[in-house]
Amino acid sequence: MGLTARLRAALREPLTWMLVLGACFFAVDRALSPPDPRRVVVDAAVRRGIELDLERRVGRAPTAREREEQVERFIDDEVRVREAERLGLARGDVIVRRRLVQKMDQILDQTSRLEAHAPPRVVSVERLTVEHVFFSSARANAESDARRALDEVVAGRDPAALGDPFPHGNRLRARTRAELATLLGPQAADELFAAPDAAWRGPIVGAAGLHLARVVERDTRDEPAPSAPDAEAARRDALLRLRARYVIEVRP
Repeated sequence: MGLTARLRAALREPLTWMLVLGACFFAVDRALSPPDPRRVVVDAAVRRGIELDLERRVGRAPTAREREEQVERFIDDEVRVREAERLGLARGDVIVRRRLVQKMDQILDQTSRLEAHAPPRVVSVERLTVEHVFFSSARANAESDARRALDEVVAGRDPAALGDPFPHGNRLRARTRAELATLLGPQAADELFAAPDAAWRGPIVGAAGLHLARVVERDTRDEPAPSAPDAEAARRDALLRLRARYVIEVRP
């Protein structure tokens, strides 16, 4: 795989965008917290950040006096934070832990928004084309009729001449497991994805009756991954990817 292909593959991964965003946060943090713990620098970039935060909170452009007061407050806060870190006061503190979690949630939310503009992720999706015969649960002898029909289709009888009408027809083309589970029922979907091609199976219990079914064609292709339905789901997805990077033990 060439360098360009590897780069494209990396850009499809949400973790790549998370790392980029994390690096940006780290760079800003390093800029605001120099290596020398005794040296507090308030430069133009820090001043601008303070002013933007103040403007966001008061809802207007701050006055010169308000800006200088906020700079002094920033220095006081920075000195206290550094002393607290030096003394290890943050360790084991529930409030500090909660604040760090909130900051991490902000990063995850930003990552989710970046993913919305990132190249779409691609996943491998298997689809089946399925031929089936439907026997409605309204039939008095649905199971015995289905078993008799199974013998007939195995012997070569046209399946279209058997069973009851089905709303989506007797041939379901290029359906995913989830789609088959919706149309035929979860049990039918599981059995068909595990079944050898061309072999009739049944009766299989479905949502509205019984089915005889066989796989006519099996196709696997790369498709865009489905997007997260909302911000909370996107954050949860990002958090699950973070969890995967750790060894987690839950002991009694």
